[in-house]
Amino acid sequence: MDGATIRRTFLDYFAGHGHTVVDSSPLIPRNDPTLFFTNAGMVQFKNVFTGEDPRDYRRATSVQKCLRVSGKHNDLENVGVTPRHHTFFEMLGNFSFGDYFKKDAIYYAWDLLTRVYRLDGDKLWVTIFRDDEEAFTLWREVVGLPESRIVRMGEKDNFWAMGDTGPCGPCSEIHLDLMARDGKGLNPAGPDGDPEGFLEIWNLVFMQYERGSDGTTTDLPRPSIDTGMGLERLAAILQGKRSNYDTDLFMPVIDVVSGLCGVPYGRGEQSDVSMRVIADHARATAFLVSDGVVPSNEARGYVLRRIMRRAIRHGVKLDLAGPFFFKAVHKVVETMGDAYPELKERENSLLEVVTNEEERFADTLDKGLRLYRDEVRKLRARQTDVLPGEFAFLLSDTYGFPLDLTELIAAEDGLVVDREGFDAQMARQRAMARSAWKGSGEQAVSSVYQAVKAGGVESRFLGYEGTTGIADIVALLEDGRPVSRAEPGHKVDMVTRITPFYGESGGQVGDTGVITLLVDRDHAGDFPSLQAEVFPDKALAGAAGDFGARLEAILGRKSAASVPAIATGEPATGGATFRVEDTQIPVEGLIVHRGVVTGGRFQVGDWVKLEVDRARREAIRRNHTATHLLQAALRATLGPHVAQRGSLVAPDRLRFDFVHFKPLSEAERLEVEDRVNAAILANLPLNVQHRALKEAMAEGVTALFGEKYGATVRVVEVPGMSAELCGGTHVTRTGDIGLFRMVSEGGIQAGVRRIEAITGLGVLARLRDHEAQAHALGALLKVGVPDLPARVTHLLAEMREHERQIQALKRRIAEGATGPDLGSRTRVVAGIKVLSAEFDVDSPKALREQADRLRDRLGSGVVCIGSRNDVKATLLVAVTRDLAGRLPARRIVQDLAPMIEGRGGGSPTLAQAGGKSTGSLDKALEAVYDLVAAMAS
Repeated sequence: MDGATIRRTFLDYFAGHGHTVVDSSPLIPRNDPTLFFTNAGMVQFKNVFTGEDPRDYRRATSVQKCLRVSGKHNDLENVGVTPRHHTFFEMLGNFSFGDYFKKDAIYYAWDLLTRVYRLDGDKLWVTIFRDDEEAFTLWREVVGLPESRIVRMGEKDNFWAMGDTGPCGPCSEIHLDLMARDGKGLNPAGPDGDPEGFLEIWNLVFMQYERGSDGTTTDLPRPSIDTGMGLERLAAILQGKRSNYDTDLFMPVIDVVSGLCGVPYGRGEQSDVSMRVIADHARATAFLVSDGVVPSNEARGYVLRRIMRRAIRHGVKLDLAGPFFFKAVHKVVETMGDAYPELKERENSLLEVVTNEEERFADTLDKGLRLYRDEVRKLRARQTDVLPGEFAFLLSDTYGFPLDLTELIAAEDGLVVDREGFDAQMARQRAMARSAWKGSGEQAVSSVYQAVKAGGVESRFLGYEGTTGIADIVALLEDGRPVSRAEPGHKVDMVTRITPFYGESGGQVGDTGVITLLVDRDHAGDFPSLQAEVFPDKALAGAAGDFGARLEAILGRKSAASVPAIATGEPATGGATFRVEDTQIPVEGLIVHRGVVTGGRFQVGDWVKLEVDRARREAIRRNHTATHLLQAALRATLGPHVAQRGSLVAPDRLRFDFVHFKPLSEAERLEVEDRVNAAILANLPLNVQHRALKEAMAEGVTALFGEKYGATVRVVEVPGMSAELCGGTHVTRTGDIGLFRMVSEGGIQAGVRRIEAITGLGVLARLRDHEAQAHALGALLKVGVPDLPARVTHLLAEMREHERQIQALKRRIAEGATGPDLGSRTRVVAGIKVLSAEFDVDSPKALREQADRLRDRLGSGVVCIGSRNDVKATLLVAVTRDLAGRLPARRIVQDLAPMIEGRGGGSPTLAQAGGKSTGSLDKALEAVYDLVAAMAS
């Protein structure tokens, strides 16, 4: 069976037994910040097992993309060296969420391996947890496995746990007896006595307990099944290969690399290891990039960069010149694109990412390797085999060598890297960065608000439909401390039970506005049923406007004589005011109004009226919806690889960071603008819905990589154009945006571009400003605006002609100059004419031109001329070709350069030096005569 057939057969088998086939989740785990990469099939079902994510099925099967390059699952160092270590691999799995349990799991595994895949059951062993009597009995009764091939193991090998607490349970592993496979009979030692003599095929996890914080376990009400089997390992077994790399999952890529370097696979261990590393890393690279990761110096991007640069280094070992890695990656797309369509969908951008990174690293790799070889020579001379940590850090910081790549290269030369020294340098750099950063105190602020929230304080945003509301104050903080009241002039953070103010999140800035006192807490106490009537339940469903009207109606039924302003929702005469300068969400569930009390006094328990700066909010709404349209336009224009990497939605502008690998052409910029403005002119209505996350993702709604979403999400849709998960505020129809204009576009890091743009009145203001500038320039140049381009073109042509004439005059002056009596400065030394003099010129170019003229005038001889300014002295030596062999200019200038405290170099006929000792120029110019005499003798 080829790999594709093995994969398809697995899914078909379990689909035939009532399992729902679930597509692989991305390598970047959704809604799981605890994981860097998806490293097992159960990751996407983690919340299903815990009951947090109910599904409409109780049996599932998948082939999951996995990556193991960090933490306890770091296989990077062994990749290509052993037969079965990989970074990227595929995990076959079947899962039961409280449906079937051990009996069926054991039956399915054995039936698929022995009947469908036709493995010889007499060569298979199983291990079980030492206390799992149920599994022992089932392996004997359901499968008929003899007791001698059922091995009990300890908790370390055969007990699985999701974490220190939570679901856990025993597991059972199926192993292939390698002696039996080779026709040598059963291995009497068993998997526990000779682990190297057996090959684990499949792990069946029986999730049947809940582990508490005290370490005790209780039975789960709905026991579940989680199994995992590596496709690469199974393919090696079914295809009769000793190494996973010899299967059809890897060999097409290895064949490409072999063809490129002209070395047959199998000729030598070193070249074989390099080819295997490149094949493995090409697979990892293809899937990481297709899932939205780009090479960078942080987080997941740095892992990708390490993988790619390791592969490129192994290409250098194979004498591969120029970009090659993208060809290996392209082969991965060809061979695996049918099983994973995202590879083909993003092929162009994927290969562009790889090529760009390869070319970028090539610029520094050669320099770094030369520097490394020089360092190795020094170490050999000192008879030490430890590469200094400071040097390893230099390679990392300056030349982009990941530490593990340096360790790999050093190991090939029998060296070890001083990791402690490297770590010390890294710590020093981080300490310098921390000292340079003033900090924001966010962690301390967060802990304060965690404590506030723990005290039962919460707030709710009800500002999608309106910009005003009425609520009671539930918390006040000043200088990070809870307070009961706030006086005039005090800067405080105010929390109300509900608010129309949007707290900064999702790239959208926080609202500003005004909060005014309606009734203080002392008067509010006169209405004991007020809070119960206004807040009949904790859900607080409804819009802020409806809530305000409801409150006013309730208050209107009360004693209006005692608090007449409450009935109308207007502040009482002389009431307190609070200027909201920003709105933040320091912890989930708390919306904080930050500002200053401008009059009166506020207390916890006061009832207030909240009014958002409506004009500012409207501008933000226009820019936020325009950001969605921009992303859709970019994807339509540039391709589906475009993915958001950051954004800012402010009242005066929008900023959008996205994955792309080269500057936009002028035609692309115009196309993006036209697409956005076409959607605006269409005046499309926005459709906003709350939907189940699973349902929204299944329909292809755009989500931000790395963002954590709940089970229910808010979907903002522009019909036919865009659909995104978003909690921000938006216009009602696209026509409300008015107009969209891109202001700038540029790169902010490798593979990430940034667009800044404006909308609505901002575009009008910019057009007026540009028009005013054009009129002012026209007045200055005494032409109308339409004639400006022609007038500027004419002036530039005149300027260039004047510059040409100036340079010609300078040359004529220099040609006619005799300097400090050139006749006396020309001497015959050992039969050779030598001219040495100082010239007052304003550039190295002018000095070179003067040297060329003087050399031509001599016919045969040596010219040494100099110039100086306040900070630097320059020497230039020119030698005629007939003497360059005996008196190379490079050697002359290198001997003179130390006199002016500098260094120099060049060719045998022309060389130059620069130094900081301007006062020593005369000495150097005089010394050239004796130097030529010594060299000529």
